[in-house]
Amino acid sequence: MKAKKENKKRIFIGSFTKTNKLYSEYNVIKNIFNKSGKISWTKTPHNFHITYQFLGNIEINNAEKINDFLKNTFSEQIPIEIEIKGLGYFLRKGNPSVLFAKVIEQKGTLKHLYKKINNFLINEGIVEETVSNKPFYPHITLGRIKKTNYMFFEQIEKYKNYNFGTISYIKINVIESILLPDGALYKIFHNNDI
Repeated sequence: MKAKKENKKRIFIGSFTKTNKLYSEYNVIKNIFNKSGKISWTKTPHNFHITYQFLGNIEINNAEKINDFLKNTFSEQIPIEIEIKGLGYFLRKGNPSVLFAKVIEQKGTLKHLYKKINNFLINEGIVEETVSNKPFYPHITLGRIKKTNYMFFEQIEKYKNYNFGTISYIKINVIESILLPDGALYKIFHNNDI
């Protein structure tokens, strides 16, 4: 009996990012911040990315439609000037919840790309306008924070302007998020994955 094909995938639209300095210093950051709380770290630096829109479990035909839109709308490599500079965190219910590397981009290219992608998603009925209107804060997630102590904020202060390198081009992809026991693994979605 043939296995039933999946008709949904857990996906987001994003750009994988690579700076050698952030890759090489990731283990140092982990060692330092492990003394300042409990953090569930990004599985591997190869997972580092900027997210434009997390879509969750969506129909494969919608993922294909988004994939085709991205290929037809954006060049393979989009020139950009991005600095990865400093660490920060998001709050949830007043507590730090996500540790990230800051993405600094002065010309507004990322915001323009974000708006173009979201306009497509709204027009196609894939997301509602209210979902799309959330503020866009580009960042690279390093880990999800479970708890912190006083040392966490000291380390954030030490790293607030630390330069992790630059990015001179990006590619926008539909990325599949595969949940594994030791963390999520991300891979580029291809139409022939089905």
